[in-house]
Amino acid sequence: MIEALLILLGLFAAGVYVGMRVQRSIAVDRGQLLSDALRALIFTREYVGDEKLPAIDGWDWYDAARNIADEIPGDEWTRQLTLRTGYKPGEN
Repeated sequence: MIEALLILLGLFAAGVYVGMRVQRSIAVDRGQLLSDALRALIFTREYVGDEKLPAIDGWDWYDAARNIADEIPGDEWTRQLTLRTGYKPGEN
């Protein structure tokens, strides 16, 4: 139960972070928003641990991260996803 609440809290924080970026500058482009969202997913996983959010097909966080990575293949956070999970853009 506590673990589920920590995961939800992390995802909420990720949403707040992305929302704050949008409020600060309406001119933020789609690529930057996707990069921020991927960063938030990676940091949430890092915070709660690999055992609670494993990189397994069908897990919502991982499916979302892969879809984002496919949209921004040259981004630093896509590279971080590859380093941390082994996923390479285009394998989806």
